[in-house]
Amino acid sequence: MKLGLKIWSINHPSFIRLNEFYQKGYIDYVELYTFPESFSQEHLAPLLDIPIILHAPTFPHGMNLAEPLVKIAGLLKDIQQYIAFFKENKIIFHPGVMVNTMEESIEHTILNLKKLKSEFDIILENVPAIGIDNKSLMVGADPVDFKFIKDKTRVKSCLDFGHAINSANYRAIDPFVYIMEFLWQQPFMFHLSDGHFNSHIDVHLHYKEGTFPLKKLIKMIPNNGMLSLETPKIDFKHLSEDLANLALIKKILDEGRR
Repeated sequence: MKLGLKIWSINHPSFIRLNEFYQKGYIDYVELYTFPESFSQEHLAPLLDIPIILHAPTFPHGMNLAEPLVKIAGLLKDIQQYIAFFKENKIIFHPGVMVNTMEESIEHTILNLKKLKSEFDIILENVPAIGIDNKSLMVGADPVDFKFIKDKTRVKSCLDFGHAINSANYRAIDPFVYIMEFLWQQPFMFHLSDGHFNSHIDVHLHYKEGTFPLKKLIKMIPNNGMLSLETPKIDFKHLSEDLANLALIKKILDEGRR
């Protein structure tokens, strides 16, 4: 299994340390969240030697694929700088946030994804049912809707375990029902943090700080899968929390091989 760390483009104090992690074989790639208007060749240079998967801004930073593309033209132009710099166009997008009706929002999201496919190698990530504002309804939280969007656009997908769990709880459904329905869609990659297994609120905790059945979830990932650690960061210079989280994941993987 390939392991990657997610980092924001504004977290440049971490980039030299990430290069060290890659050179030492601790990680196989970096997932880089393209925070709006933060592109800097000088700051990003330490990441040039590392395989990169980009992550587009999400709704709190202005990205909503359920709205006309003209509204996010600046964000898309910003992302193109990262693609040109890293010579990599694999990028994770969240589906849209509901505008008017869910049916209409799904249609607009599909239309926009089809247009963007000419520029980006899109990886569509499932989302929680409700946004961090605790009121916005998210497109692509339901696995049936997600599959419909994915089939219509023929894009890759990323299974975020926490988002699937949160979404299932919001609809009072067994989380493993949702997880299996997303797994059947053969995700290209995976996201995992810890969280509260009985909650619909999306939180990203360090491993063992929540109640997610981590061993069970990790065993669901194919041996050739790609797993991004989406755990929080405080020590941006040394990434000590990431080292601990990586060690725990690798311990679980090693136990599974015995």
